[in-house]
Amino acid sequence: MKEFCIKSVDSDLRLVFNNFNGVYFTVHLVSIYLTVVRKVWVFSEPCDFPDLIESLASYEKPWKGVRRWESLEREFMFSATCNIRGNVTFEIELVHYDIAEYWLVKTQLNSEFGQLPNLAKAARSFFGD
Repeated sequence: MKEFCIKSVDSDLRLVFNNFNGVYFTVHLVSIYLTVVRKVWVFSEPCDFPDLIESLASYEKPWKGVRRWESLEREFMFSATCNIRGNVTFEIELVHYDIAEYWLVKTQLNSEFGQLPNLAKAARSFFGD
């Protein structure tokens, strides 16, 4: 099974993408304390999530401000910030909208500026060209 994973440098938290078929992919937020799975719809549009990761990897030094991506139906939101030391923080939000049962999981996953080129290659490989 082909997958793409972003691992925290500070804990066992992982954000795992799998089952991409051009219409949707599945995202798993996993740690010893938490497991959340959410199907993320991209429909027939090309998924531009790897464009965000590639743009982050293209910086020669840490950037200022927030870079953000969200799915078409806003069930998955992902943003990135980077401090002067090269500490990258990804903020992840997974939402399930339903009349009977609504849930929201929001967390941060820490990475490093130097890991971004490898993450960009892995994201592009997972989502395709």
